[in-house]
Amino acid sequence: MSILEVLFGDMATFRDYVPTVEANVTFKELNASGIAAKKQITNIITVAVFDSVTTSGSDEKESLRIALANCTMSRQIVFDVTRNRKTGTDVYKYELEAMRRALVENYYNAMDTLIASLEEKKDSGWKDTTYHKVLNDLPIQTMESFDRLYPIDKSYLFFFRTIPFQQEVADDYVDYISKVAGNDSLKRKLFRAIAKLTVAKALVQFDILEFPVTIRNLFSDNKSFRHGSSEQSRLLAMAQELIAEAGKAIAAVDLVLSSDDATDIVTETSFNEADDKIIMFP
Repeated sequence: MSILEVLFGDMATFRDYVPTVEANVTFKELNASGIAAKKQITNIITVAVFDSVTTSGSDEKESLRIALANCTMSRQIVFDVTRNRKTGTDVYKYELEAMRRALVENYYNAMDTLIASLEEKKDSGWKDTTYHKVLNDLPIQTMESFDRLYPIDKSYLFFFRTIPFQQEVADDYVDYISKVAGNDSLKRKLFRAIAKLTVAKALVQFDILEFPVTIRNLFSDNKSFRHGSSEQSRLLAMAQELIAEAGKAIAAVDLVLSSDDATDIVTETSFNEADDKIIMFP
């Protein structure tokens, strides 16, 4: 039994979540893409939580079905286009990109809904996952806090996926984090810089389709001329802008912290004694 068959039962149910699937497609044909899609999801929520949601009758199962179905088809669509081309049915590149974009957005929205629901439940097993366990070690510990510092469309998926990047950035500024603990203004400035550096690292490693809408909208919606080299250049340029902005903020924090430490030190050698010979010139 394929992974998709376990969660959906039959192709009719699967098509309810991705209406564009052709009538002659079988679970066997989709199995390879389904395996890759499940791995992508379990990298976030773990296999244990995936299996728990699969066997439940909760709302989380609906979100998981939407996520798995759309993630599967976003991977499968290129093979479908190639197969259809052999029968004389062609698809333009911009049409392919538009379909893939829509599928990825559906996947993203479903994962955000799923993780948000798991966050509210104490017995879901979600709190025992690797990503969730490290939250207490991070400067920005909730999606809401991150979204206030740098807008990410309240995306739980993006927040948890970028946890390793935030950890890396926080390790570089651990001394600053401890020093600004009692100053809300400096803390907010430093944490906003950490958020921007986190997003900058994601820009280097993620595909632009994997970002929340707010960030994707900074790029052109016209994907008909989407080329790997030009898009990568734009991503790197935006990453450099965020790094520069974060650098200025951290420099400002450093300046305040340095001036706070620069106090005058008075010792006994500073006092004038009665027998000191002081010569003053007019």
